[in-house]
Amino acid sequence: MIGLGIVLFSSGWGYSEQSPAPYIKLGVDYYHLKRYTKAREAFQEALKLDPGDFKARYNLALTLILIELKDYEGVTQELMACLGLKPGYPDIHLLLGNLFSYQELSEKAVEKLEKAIDLNPTLERGYRSLGMGYFELGRWDKASESLQKAIAQDPEDVDSHLYLGRVHLEKKTYEKAEKELQAVIGLDPRNCHAHAYLANIYMEKGRYSNAESELEAAVQIEPDEPIFRYNLAHIYVELQKYEQAIEEFQQVLRLEPVFEDTYFRLGSIYYKQGKIEQAIDCYEKEVQHHPDNPDAYFNLGLIYLEQKEYNLSEQNLEMLIQISPHDAEAHEMLGDLYAEKGMYSQAVEEHEKAAQIRSRGSQTPE
Repeated sequence: MIGLGIVLFSSGWGYSEQSPAPYIKLGVDYYHLKRYTKAREAFQEALKLDPGDFKARYNLALTLILIELKDYEGVTQELMACLGLKPGYPDIHLLLGNLFSYQELSEKAVEKLEKAIDLNPTLERGYRSLGMGYFELGRWDKASESLQKAIAQDPEDVDSHLYLGRVHLEKKTYEKAEKELQAVIGLDPRNCHAHAYLANIYMEKGRYSNAESELEAAVQIEPDEPIFRYNLAHIYVELQKYEQAIEEFQQVLRLEPVFEDTYFRLGSIYYKQGKIEQAIDCYEKEVQHHPDNPDAYFNLGLIYLEQKEYNLSEQNLEMLIQISPHDAEAHEMLGDLYAEKGMYSQAVEEHEKAAQIRSRGSQTPE
Protein backbone atom coordinates (compact mmCIF):
# COMPACT_ATOMS: atom_id res chain seq x y z
CA MET A 1 0.00 0.00 0.00
CA ILE A 2 1.45 3.34 -1.01
CA GLY A 3 2.10 5.65 1.91
CA LEU A 4 1.63 3.23 4.80
CA GLY A 5 3.37 4.29 7.98
CA ILE A 6 4.52 0.96 9.42
CA VAL A 7 5.70 1.32 13.03
CA LEU A 8 5.57 -1.84 15.08
CA PHE A 9 5.62 -1.48 18.84
CA SER A 10 7.27 -4.03 21.05
CA SER A 11 7.25 -4.03 24.87
CA GLY A 12 9.90 -3.59 27.54
CA TRP A 13 10.99 -5.91 30.32
CA GLY A 14 9.28 -6.47 33.65
CA TYR A 15 5.65 -7.46 33.24
CA SER A 16 3.10 -9.35 35.32
CA GLU A 17 1.71 -12.79 34.61
CA GLN A 18 -1.41 -11.25 33.07
CA SER A 19 0.51 -8.73 30.98
CA PRO A 20 -0.13 -8.70 27.23
CA ALA A 21 3.55 -7.84 26.61
CA PRO A 22 4.77 -11.40 25.82
CA TYR A 23 2.10 -11.80 23.15
CA ILE A 24 2.95 -8.42 21.68
CA LYS A 25 6.61 -9.41 21.40
CA LEU A 26 5.63 -12.73 19.86
CA GLY A 27 3.35 -10.97 17.38
CA VAL A 28 6.13 -8.58 16.36
CA ASP A 29 8.48 -11.52 15.80
CA TYR A 30 5.92 -13.28 13.60
CA TYR A 31 5.27 -10.04 11.74
CA HIS A 32 8.94 -9.65 10.84
CA LEU A 33 8.99 -13.28 9.71
CA LYS A 34 6.01 -12.42 7.46
CA ARG A 35 3.89 -14.99 9.27
CA TYR A 36 1.03 -12.56 9.47
CA THR A 37 -1.71 -15.00 10.50
CA LYS A 38 0.33 -16.06 13.53
CA ALA A 39 1.09 -12.40 14.28
CA ARG A 40 -2.62 -11.59 14.22
CA GLU A 41 -3.36 -14.44 16.63
CA ALA A 42 -0.67 -13.22 19.04
CA PHE A 43 -1.96 -9.63 19.03
CA GLN A 44 -5.51 -10.88 19.53
CA GLU A 45 -4.35 -12.88 22.56
CA ALA A 46 -2.73 -9.73 23.94
CA LEU A 47 -6.02 -7.84 23.55
CA LYS A 48 -7.90 -10.58 25.42
CA LEU A 49 -5.69 -9.78 28.40
CA ASP A 50 -5.98 -6.01 27.97
CA PRO A 51 -8.50 -4.69 25.40
CA GLY A 52 -7.21 -1.18 25.99
CA ASP A 53 -3.57 -1.89 25.12
CA PHE A 54 -2.70 0.54 22.33
CA LYS A 55 0.41 -1.33 21.17
CA ALA A 56 -1.51 -4.57 20.68
CA ARG A 57 -4.41 -2.80 18.97
CA TYR A 58 -2.19 -0.78 16.63
CA ASN A 59 0.00 -3.75 15.72
CA LEU A 60 -3.12 -5.79 15.02
CA ALA A 61 -4.36 -3.07 12.66
CA LEU A 62 -1.03 -3.05 10.79
CA THR A 63 -1.14 -6.83 10.47
CA LEU A 64 -4.74 -6.86 9.26
CA ILE A 65 -3.83 -4.36 6.55
CA LEU A 66 -1.42 -6.93 5.10
CA ILE A 67 -3.55 -10.07 5.40
CA GLU A 68 -7.07 -8.66 5.04
CA LEU A 69 -6.57 -5.62 2.84
CA LYS A 70 -9.96 -6.02 1.17
CA ASP A 71 -11.68 -6.32 4.54
CA TYR A 72 -11.86 -2.55 4.75
CA GLU A 73 -14.50 -2.60 7.46
CA GLY A 74 -12.48 -4.79 9.82
CA VAL A 75 -9.26 -2.81 9.38
CA THR A 76 -11.13 0.49 9.74
CA GLN A 77 -12.72 -0.68 12.98
CA GLU A 78 -9.32 -1.52 14.44
CA LEU A 79 -7.85 1.82 13.40
CA MET A 80 -10.85 3.70 14.79
CA ALA A 81 -10.37 1.81 18.07
CA CYS A 82 -6.72 2.93 18.02
CA LEU A 83 -7.89 6.48 17.44
CA GLY A 84 -10.12 6.20 20.49
CA LEU A 85 -7.09 5.25 22.56
CA LYS A 86 -4.71 7.85 21.08
CA PRO A 87 -6.58 10.48 19.05
CA GLY A 88 -3.45 12.58 18.63
CA TYR A 89 -1.31 9.84 17.08
CA PRO A 90 -0.68 11.04 13.49
CA ASP A 91 0.17 7.65 11.97
CA ILE A 92 -3.36 6.40 12.65
CA HIS A 93 -4.79 9.28 10.64
CA LEU A 94 -2.26 8.54 7.88
CA LEU A 95 -3.26 4.88 7.76
CA LEU A 96 -6.95 5.72 7.74
CA GLY A 97 -6.36 8.23 4.97
CA ASN A 98 -4.63 5.62 2.84
CA LEU A 99 -7.33 3.08 3.63
CA PHE A 100 -10.03 5.50 2.49
CA SER A 101 -7.99 6.19 -0.65
CA TYR A 102 -8.05 2.50 -1.50
CA GLN A 103 -11.82 2.57 -1.16
CA GLU A 104 -11.92 5.63 -3.46
CA LEU A 105 -13.39 7.71 -0.63
CA SER A 106 -11.22 10.67 -1.56
CA GLU A 107 -12.94 13.31 0.58
CA LYS A 108 -12.63 11.20 3.73
CA ALA A 109 -9.06 10.28 2.79
CA VAL A 110 -8.01 13.91 2.43
CA GLU A 111 -9.69 14.81 5.72
CA LYS A 112 -7.68 12.19 7.62
CA LEU A 113 -4.44 12.98 5.79
CA GLU A 114 -4.81 16.69 6.53
CA LYS A 115 -5.30 15.78 10.19
CA ALA A 116 -2.20 13.59 10.17
CA ILE A 117 -0.04 16.41 8.81
CA ASP A 118 -1.63 18.92 11.16
CA LEU A 119 -0.52 16.71 14.06
CA ASN A 120 2.93 16.12 12.58
CA PRO A 121 4.03 18.42 9.70
CA THR A 122 7.17 16.31 9.16
CA LEU A 123 5.25 13.04 8.88
CA GLU A 124 6.97 10.75 6.40
CA ARG A 125 4.77 9.88 3.40
CA GLY A 126 2.05 12.22 4.63
CA TYR A 127 2.44 14.91 1.97
CA ARG A 128 2.73 12.33 -0.80
CA SER A 129 -0.51 10.63 0.26
CA LEU A 130 -2.25 13.97 0.67
CA GLY A 131 -1.08 15.11 -2.75
CA MET A 132 -2.43 11.93 -4.30
CA GLY A 133 -5.73 12.48 -2.49
CA TYR A 134 -6.01 16.02 -3.83
CA PHE A 135 -5.18 14.67 -7.29
CA GLU A 136 -8.11 12.25 -7.16
CA LEU A 137 -10.36 15.17 -6.22
CA GLY A 138 -9.06 17.25 -9.14
CA ARG A 139 -7.68 19.91 -6.79
CA TRP A 140 -4.57 20.46 -8.87
CA ASP A 141 -3.02 23.41 -7.00
CA LYS A 142 -3.38 21.73 -3.60
CA ALA A 143 -2.02 18.49 -5.05
CA SER A 144 0.97 20.32 -6.51
CA GLU A 145 1.71 22.04 -3.21
CA SER A 146 1.60 18.80 -1.21
CA LEU A 147 3.64 16.81 -3.71
CA GLN A 148 6.33 19.49 -3.85
CA LYS A 149 6.60 19.26 -0.05
CA ALA A 150 6.88 15.48 -0.33
CA ILE A 151 9.73 15.86 -2.84
CA ALA A 152 11.44 18.40 -0.56
CA GLN A 153 11.35 15.74 2.17
CA ASP A 154 12.59 13.03 -0.18
CA PRO A 155 13.91 14.12 -3.60
CA GLU A 156 14.00 10.47 -4.71
CA ASP A 157 10.32 9.77 -4.00
CA VAL A 158 9.25 8.26 -7.32
CA ASP A 159 5.51 8.37 -6.66
CA SER A 160 5.58 12.06 -5.72
CA HIS A 161 7.41 12.96 -8.93
CA LEU A 162 5.02 10.79 -10.94
CA TYR A 163 1.89 12.37 -9.49
CA LEU A 164 3.32 15.86 -9.76
CA GLY A 165 3.98 15.12 -13.42
CA ARG A 166 0.37 14.01 -13.78
CA VAL A 167 -0.82 17.21 -12.10
CA HIS A 168 1.10 19.29 -14.64
CA LEU A 169 -0.23 17.10 -17.44
CA GLU A 170 -3.79 17.84 -16.28
CA LYS A 171 -2.98 21.56 -16.08
CA LYS A 172 -1.38 21.37 -19.55
CA THR A 173 1.87 22.78 -18.21
CA TYR A 174 3.71 20.31 -20.37
CA GLU A 175 7.30 21.43 -19.80
CA LYS A 176 6.93 21.00 -16.04
CA ALA A 177 5.19 17.67 -16.55
CA GLU A 178 8.00 16.46 -18.79
CA LYS A 179 10.59 17.48 -16.21
CA GLU A 180 8.88 15.50 -13.43
CA LEU A 181 8.32 12.42 -15.56
CA GLN A 182 11.93 12.47 -16.75
CA ALA A 183 12.90 12.61 -13.07
CA VAL A 184 10.83 9.46 -12.47
CA ILE A 185 12.60 7.64 -15.30
CA GLY A 186 15.95 8.80 -13.96
CA LEU A 187 15.08 7.21 -10.61
CA ASP A 188 13.22 4.22 -12.02
CA PRO A 189 13.97 3.58 -15.73
CA ARG A 190 11.42 0.75 -15.83
CA ASN A 191 8.51 2.85 -14.63
CA CYS A 192 6.07 2.08 -17.44
CA HIS A 193 3.58 4.73 -16.31
CA ALA A 194 6.13 7.53 -16.59
CA HIS A 195 6.96 6.45 -20.14
CA ALA A 196 3.25 6.32 -21.01
CA TYR A 197 2.50 9.77 -19.56
CA LEU A 198 5.51 11.22 -21.36
CA ALA A 199 4.07 9.81 -24.56
CA ASN A 200 0.82 11.68 -23.83
CA ILE A 201 2.78 14.94 -23.64
CA TYR A 202 4.56 14.25 -26.92
CA MET A 203 1.28 13.33 -28.61
CA GLU A 204 -0.21 16.66 -27.49
CA LYS A 205 2.80 18.45 -28.96
CA GLY A 206 2.67 16.47 -32.20
CA ARG A 207 6.04 14.87 -31.46
CA TYR A 208 4.91 11.45 -32.62
CA SER A 209 8.36 9.89 -32.97
CA ASN A 210 9.12 10.74 -29.33
CA ALA A 211 5.73 9.40 -28.28
CA GLU A 212 6.43 6.22 -30.25
CA SER A 213 9.72 5.65 -28.39
CA GLU A 214 8.12 6.17 -24.98
CA LEU A 215 5.15 3.89 -25.65
CA GLU A 216 7.38 1.20 -27.11
CA ALA A 217 9.35 1.37 -23.85
CA ALA A 218 6.12 1.12 -21.82
CA VAL A 219 4.99 -1.91 -23.84
CA GLN A 220 8.35 -3.60 -23.46
CA ILE A 221 8.16 -3.15 -19.67
CA GLU A 222 4.48 -4.11 -19.36
CA PRO A 223 3.47 -6.06 -22.48
CA ASP A 224 0.10 -7.16 -21.10
CA GLU A 225 -1.27 -3.66 -20.49
CA PRO A 226 -3.82 -3.03 -23.28
CA ILE A 227 -3.95 0.77 -22.94
CA PHE A 228 -0.23 1.04 -23.73
CA ARG A 229 -0.63 -1.01 -26.91
CA TYR A 230 -3.84 0.86 -27.85
CA ASN A 231 -2.09 4.22 -27.60
CA LEU A 232 0.97 2.89 -29.43
CA ALA A 233 -1.29 1.78 -32.26
CA HIS A 234 -2.69 5.32 -32.45
CA ILE A 235 0.85 6.65 -32.81
CA TYR A 236 1.58 4.16 -35.59
CA VAL A 237 -1.53 5.41 -37.41
CA GLU A 238 -0.30 9.00 -37.10
CA LEU A 239 3.05 7.89 -38.50
CA GLN A 240 1.27 5.93 -41.25
CA LYS A 241 2.80 2.68 -40.03
CA TYR A 242 -0.43 0.85 -40.68
CA GLU A 243 0.80 -2.75 -40.48
CA GLN A 244 2.36 -2.08 -37.08
CA ALA A 245 -0.84 -0.35 -35.98
CA ILE A 246 -2.90 -3.37 -37.04
CA GLU A 247 -0.61 -5.69 -35.10
CA GLU A 248 -0.89 -3.58 -31.94
CA PHE A 249 -4.69 -3.32 -32.16
CA GLN A 250 -4.87 -7.08 -32.65
CA GLN A 251 -2.67 -7.55 -29.59
CA VAL A 252 -5.06 -5.33 -27.64
CA LEU A 253 -7.95 -7.58 -28.61
CA ARG A 254 -5.99 -10.68 -27.63
CA LEU A 255 -5.47 -9.17 -24.19
CA GLU A 256 -9.02 -7.85 -23.85
CA PRO A 257 -11.62 -8.93 -26.43
CA VAL A 258 -13.63 -5.73 -26.02
CA PHE A 259 -11.43 -2.69 -25.40
CA GLU A 260 -12.47 0.89 -26.12
CA ASP A 261 -13.18 1.35 -29.85
CA THR A 262 -10.42 -0.97 -31.05
CA TYR A 263 -12.62 -2.65 -33.68
CA PHE A 264 -13.55 0.77 -35.07
CA ARG A 265 -9.89 1.81 -35.28
CA LEU A 266 -8.97 -1.43 -37.02
CA GLY A 267 -11.83 -1.01 -39.45
CA SER A 268 -10.65 2.47 -40.37
CA ILE A 269 -7.17 1.20 -41.20
CA TYR A 270 -8.55 -1.62 -43.34
CA TYR A 271 -10.79 0.88 -45.15
CA LYS A 272 -7.78 3.11 -45.93
CA GLN A 273 -6.00 0.05 -47.30
CA GLY A 274 -8.96 -0.86 -49.48
CA LYS A 275 -9.64 -4.05 -47.51
CA ILE A 276 -13.37 -3.47 -47.52
CA GLU A 277 -14.59 -6.85 -46.24
CA GLN A 278 -12.24 -6.69 -43.27
CA ALA A 279 -13.32 -3.11 -42.61
CA ILE A 280 -17.00 -4.10 -42.64
CA ASP A 281 -16.31 -7.02 -40.30
CA CYS A 282 -14.59 -4.73 -37.80
CA TYR A 283 -17.28 -2.04 -37.97
CA GLU A 284 -20.00 -4.65 -37.48
CA LYS A 285 -18.21 -5.96 -34.40
CA GLU A 286 -17.82 -2.41 -33.14
CA VAL A 287 -21.56 -1.69 -33.26
CA GLN A 288 -22.24 -5.10 -31.74
CA HIS A 289 -20.09 -4.25 -28.72
CA HIS A 290 -20.73 -0.48 -28.71
CA PRO A 291 -24.17 0.12 -30.25
CA ASP A 292 -23.95 3.84 -29.39
CA ASN A 293 -20.87 4.53 -31.55
CA PRO A 294 -22.15 6.90 -34.28
CA ASP A 295 -18.89 6.89 -36.24
CA ALA A 296 -19.10 3.14 -36.84
CA TYR A 297 -22.64 3.45 -38.23
CA PHE A 298 -21.55 6.37 -40.42
CA ASN A 299 -18.66 4.41 -41.89
CA LEU A 300 -20.84 1.36 -42.49
CA GLY A 301 -23.42 3.57 -44.17
CA LEU A 302 -20.73 5.06 -46.38
CA ILE A 303 -19.20 1.72 -47.36
CA TYR A 304 -22.56 0.13 -48.16
CA LEU A 305 -23.57 3.22 -50.17
CA GLU A 306 -20.33 2.98 -52.18
CA GLN A 307 -21.13 -0.71 -52.81
CA LYS A 308 -24.72 0.23 -53.72
CA GLU A 309 -26.02 -1.95 -50.88
CA TYR A 310 -28.76 0.60 -50.34
CA ASN A 311 -30.82 -1.26 -47.75
CA LEU A 312 -27.81 -1.92 -45.51
CA SER A 313 -26.61 1.64 -45.94
CA GLU A 314 -30.04 3.01 -45.05
CA GLN A 315 -30.28 0.79 -41.95
CA ASN A 316 -26.96 2.05 -40.60
CA LEU A 317 -27.67 5.69 -41.38
CA GLU A 318 -31.04 5.47 -39.67
CA MET A 319 -29.36 3.94 -36.61
CA LEU A 320 -26.88 6.82 -36.65
CA ILE A 321 -29.67 9.39 -36.85
CA GLN A 322 -31.43 7.76 -33.89
CA ILE A 323 -28.27 8.27 -31.86
CA SER A 324 -27.37 11.69 -33.29
CA PRO A 325 -30.50 13.27 -34.82
CA HIS A 326 -28.65 16.52 -35.54
CA ASP A 327 -25.82 14.95 -37.53
CA ALA A 328 -25.89 16.94 -40.79
CA GLU A 329 -23.57 14.54 -42.61
CA ALA A 330 -25.80 11.58 -41.80
CA HIS A 331 -28.88 13.34 -43.20
CA GLU A 332 -26.94 14.45 -46.27
CA MET A 333 -25.66 10.96 -46.97
CA LEU A 334 -29.14 9.51 -46.50
CA GLY A 335 -30.41 12.13 -48.94
CA ASP A 336 -27.71 11.08 -51.43
CA LEU A 337 -28.82 7.47 -51.01
CA TYR A 338 -32.46 8.34 -51.75
CA ALA A 339 -31.38 10.39 -54.78
CA GLU A 340 -29.42 7.44 -56.19
CA LYS A 341 -32.53 5.30 -55.75
CA GLY A 342 -34.67 7.91 -57.52
CA MET A 343 -36.61 8.67 -54.32
CA TYR A 344 -36.37 12.41 -54.77
CA SER A 345 -39.06 13.46 -52.29
CA GLN A 346 -37.22 11.64 -49.49
CA ALA A 347 -33.92 12.98 -50.82
CA VAL A 348 -35.20 16.56 -50.64
CA GLU A 349 -36.45 16.01 -47.09
CA GLU A 350 -33.07 14.71 -45.88
CA HIS A 351 -31.05 17.34 -47.74
CA GLU A 352 -33.25 20.08 -46.28
CA LYS A 353 -32.66 18.69 -42.78
CA ALA A 354 -28.92 18.71 -43.41
CA ALA A 355 -29.03 22.31 -44.64
CA GLN A 356 -31.13 23.44 -41.66
CA ILE A 357 -28.78 21.79 -39.16
CA ARG A 358 -25.76 23.41 -40.79
CA SER A 359 -27.52 26.77 -40.89
CA ARG A 360 -28.32 26.61 -37.18
CA GLY A 361 -24.75 25.57 -36.44
CA SER A 362 -23.34 28.56 -38.31
CA GLN A 363 -25.54 31.11 -36.52
CA THR A 364 -23.83 33.25 -33.92
CA PRO A 365 -25.36 32.66 -30.45
CA GLU A 366 -27.03 35.71 -28.98
